[in-house]
Amino acid sequence: MSLKADHLRDGCQSLVRELTRLSQLRKPLSIDEFYEYTANELFLKKIFELYGGDIISLGILDHKNIVHDQELINYIENAFSRHSNAVSPEDYGVNDNAYLLAINIAVAILREADEF
Repeated sequence: MSLKADHLRDGCQSLVRELTRLSQLRKPLSIDEFYEYTANELFLKKIFELYGGDIISLGILDHKNIVHDQELINYIENAFSRHSNAVSPEDYGVNDNAYLLAINIAVAILREADEF
């Protein structure tokens, strides 16, 4: 794998920032939608389809952007799928906020960079 730890860290940190922003903008995302998107490894793609106009600084993870990093996108999509299959919202103390669940999982994915 040629994915670099720094790229994964940077991508996840930017993702956390933008998910926080989408939550603050009150953009809808249900827990069921989160699990549906992550199970199909489409979380990033769906977030950009739904709210791409509200996302400011995440071009590297936007599959439609010319500067996107496909390897990073594939890794994060797969990691979201792996993590969401292994945890429930209650594991993170989340009942009704899919963004908070996604942020917690993004941080867990960020920690995977330590293993590279």
